[in-house]
Amino acid sequence: MGQQAAIANRAYRNARLTLPPLPAIVALYQTCIAQIMKARDARVANRRDEEFAMNVKAILILQGLKSNLDRSTPALQDMSGNLSAFYDRTVAQIHMAQRLRGQDSLDRYDSLHRQLLEMLEAWKLVLATVDSRGSTSSGQMAGPAAGRRRDA
Repeated sequence: MGQQAAIANRAYRNARLTLPPLPAIVALYQTCIAQIMKARDARVANRRDEEFAMNVKAILILQGLKSNLDRSTPALQDMSGNLSAFYDRTVAQIHMAQRLRGQDSLDRYDSLHRQLLEMLEAWKLVLATVDSRGSTSSGQMAGPAAGRRRDA
């Protein structure tokens, strides 16, 4: 998984260079949700290779987000730990959705969709709050690239 983690990290870094951190996080969540729904659709159509490929893409996004959490700032360690645990649980659920059969698999994909959508909405709220203050780098975010420069 080392090579895949490097790919995920590179993808996140490229997104971060194009967008400020918070909009990049929102875009990555949107892409991850789209991949999960494509995997669900592939499962319904019994296209297992496509399902696997979509799940790999979603997992790489989650791994990239996790690898860029700010764990060095003491005030953010709890939040970073919570996000890290969420990403780990989500990856485990993706694997489970792929292993389950029938309606159980579809239910797991639907649950993943709801959970990721809830996190997306939370990140959108954070973005709107930060944008309303006129800044996208508060330095107090635990998410990926929190407090880091765009060109770092």
